[in-house]
Amino acid sequence: MEDRVLAAAVLTGTLLAGASAHAEVDRAPWTGGLDGVGDVEIGGERENVTLCDRAADDRKVAVQYRTTMGRVIVVQAGPDEGCADDSVVVGSIERAKFCYGPGDADLGDPAASRWCDTAENI
Repeated sequence: MEDRVLAAAVLTGTLLAGASAHAEVDRAPWTGGLDGVGDVEIGGERENVTLCDRAADDRKVAVQYRTTMGRVIVVQAGPDEGCADDSVVVGSIERAKFCYGPGDADLGDPAASRWCDTAENI
């Protein structure tokens, strides 16, 4: 009898874990940005990032994101048009914000001259 209860508990846990993993894969991508300046997309699996500078000017764009492992990462693109890709190997992305600023600034430095959207839990 105990073996059946244990087997049922293991099966239930396995099914719940599979459903949870499936739900994460089915999430919509998260997007941010500013029309005419740039945009960012974080895939539904919350592991892949594409950031694009859409203006041929002297500004650059960035996305700052935090992973479930507690790391804060900044990806930058520009100045001038162009894109940058990044991915998370361990964990996933849980919070992000889009930023832009002067082309000579390090947008990863909070003291730099930059403008950022409010960070969002994604």
